[in-house]
Amino acid sequence: MEFQWPEHFQPSVVRSGFGAGTVSTHTLALEAWRRGLKVTFLAPSGKELEVSDGARTVRFDRSRAASEISEEAYSIVESKYDTTAALRAAGVPVPEAFALAASETTFEEVRAHAESLGYPVVLKPMRGSRGRGVFANIQSVEQLQEYYT
Repeated sequence: MEFQWPEHFQPSVVRSGFGAGTVSTHTLALEAWRRGLKVTFLAPSGKELEVSDGARTVRFDRSRAASEISEEAYSIVESKYDTTAALRAAGVPVPEAFALAASETTFEEVRAHAESLGYPVVLKPMRGSRGRGVFANIQSVEQLQEYYT
């Protein structure tokens, strides 16, 4: 008997997830399926799915367990600064951070904050994922200027 992958795990479907933001969803679904759980894709995009063991069902939006995260928690994790503040308030050691509105912040303000922290520093957008727009291990004001620009 020849092994048959489920429809959403065919190579062409999984391959299409690269660059479309669904690789993490497919990875999660594949592991759930491997463990014998029922996997149901809810949208043709492949970005929403449910995983069930028959007694409990968890709904995912990409790789986020949408049915398990409160709206308040979701809004906190959408902001890197809010996430850092929440972790700090919970006693988790996190690096110092400043929230600066990119459209309203001059380079001199960014430089002043970086110098108050001490180099190396990290420059990143308030929102985003997959490391886009993140510049780490900035060692000098010259590098900070380059990445800020």
